[in-house]
Amino acid sequence: MKDLSSSERDLLTRINANSSDREHGERPAPRAGDARDDVDLLDAYSAAVVAVVEQASPGVSGIRVEASRQRGGAGWGFVITPDGYAMTNSHVVHGGDKLLVTTLDGDKIAAEVVGDDPATDLALIRLSARDFPCVDLGNSDALRVGQLVIAMGDPFGFH
Repeated sequence: MKDLSSSERDLLTRINANSSDREHGERPAPRAGDARDDVDLLDAYSAAVVAVVEQASPGVSGIRVEASRQRGGAGWGFVITPDGYAMTNSHVVHGGDKLLVTTLDGDKIAAEVVGDDPATDLALIRLSARDFPCVDLGNSDALRVGQLVIAMGDPFGFH
């Protein structure tokens, strides 16, 4: 793997940094009420999930990996900068010789691995094109055990 440029190192540092400068307030747990309250709560949650998916989907891309020494693979990642940096799982790209990213619009773009950390199962890749819609990174420090999260992607190609 090539040496990282200072901007690539800075980007990886920001990705791995704990956002300790943000304040994390405690939120009271929702209380179950009558059936109508539960339906309203589920409708509100559903609307929130749909809004997040609609906002993030343009930055989510499929990844196909070819490898000469082992079986290739596939997975998903998400673009985090307009100039083509994307995050994915290490197990998707580790040991791969050739990466091909497919956007939501069906465009196929070559990519290369610029950072790979099997211990955390994270990898940073760079697409060969620019001007991509991006996904904003959240703050995992603000999550609580039991809190619902949204996972996006379609590694089996059912979309």
